[in-house]
Amino acid sequence: NYCIAQVTITNNGIAITNLNHNIYVNGSIINQTTGFIQNSGTLNVNGDITNNGTSAFSDSTSGEIVLNGSGQKIGGTHVLNFHKLILDSPDTLRLDQSIRVLDSLSFTSGFINLNGHTLDLDSSGYLQNERLASHVFGIAGKITAKKYLAQPLITDNTGGLGLRLRSGNNHGSTTIERSHFRQPAADSSIYRFYKVTSLFPNTIDSI
Repeated sequence: NYCIAQVTITNNGIAITNLNHNIYVNGSIINQTTGFIQNSGTLNVNGDITNNGTSAFSDSTSGEIVLNGSGQKIGGTHVLNFHKLILDSPDTLRLDQSIRVLDSLSFTSGFINLNGHTLDLDSSGYLQNERLASHVFGIAGKITAKKYLAQPLITDNTGGLGLRLRSGNNHGSTTIERSHFRQPAADSSIYRFYKVTSLFPNTIDSI
């Protein structure tokens, strides 16, 4: 079953529930006051998503949201939570507000411009299928992830961030930040660097 909406949807304070259906919004979604979306299906959005409510926009325990429009933006006055977020864009999604992804952010096509904001993967989220042809960028802004690192293996791609660590030590709860601007270096550097902060800052064998 599926439903198609051809206009912008404005939620002025109710809980909208989608139980395992495909919903296609050929427009934008604006969330106001106490508005909230409980989504266990698939919500396809062609326009912008704006959260001006007091909630985190959506239930982050199930469902997926597919962004498939051109020149889309995620913004508003409040951070937005997502469970599964899929980018299937012909160009670039711009963040005008920080977002939190608690399962996966999958790249089918398109780019994400952080635009000075934070993409938070918390302890359970990860980037999927990020690559040169479809990735996150932005000189300002960062991606963060929190992981428990107990003797990590070099085969582990932590949070899908492209950082692989090997250590025979227990580092405990660890916050990883990925940013996208050059660091000072005699021979210049790539537009990516990592900051790793561990509860137990033991020696890392290799990166």
